Amino acid sequence: MQRTHPPAVYWVAWVGVLAALGAGLNALYGRWFSWWGAWELGGVHGVHRLIVLAVTLGLYAALIYVAYTKADRIMQPFINAVRFFNEVWTELQRVVWPSHEETYTFTVVVIIALLIVAAWVAILDWLCVILMSGLLGAT
Repeated sequence: MQRTHPPAVYWVAWVGVLAALGAGLNALYGRWFSWWGAWELGGVHGVHRLIVLAVTLGLYAALIYVAYTKADRIMQPFINAVRFFNEVWTELQRVVWPSHEETYTFTVVVIIALLIVAAWVAILDWLCVILMSGLLGAT
């Protein structure tokens, strides 16, 4: 029975192919990076280029192995995140949002309540200042 892989595995594989191709061409002909201080010399030279190419291809082979053997476990967090956001969207569509008039009314009520509470706290603070100054004898 042939195993089918999620589309993301194929994206990982193609991105890996392009990355390995780019890094390999860079290792053979380019000047992107210099691991042994060869930047001033015009890039990685000689056997160092082959080492960089071999490491790149080895990392790519490991990436493909992990992508094809552990695809379900690797993709599960992303699948869960997509499922979560789909459920959030579904719940947001069920919400009955208030009308413009209701929003305006509730905003006015909140502002009035805020002013009342602020005045109450200011009065209590003023009374505490008077009480403490009388007890401590400060003028």
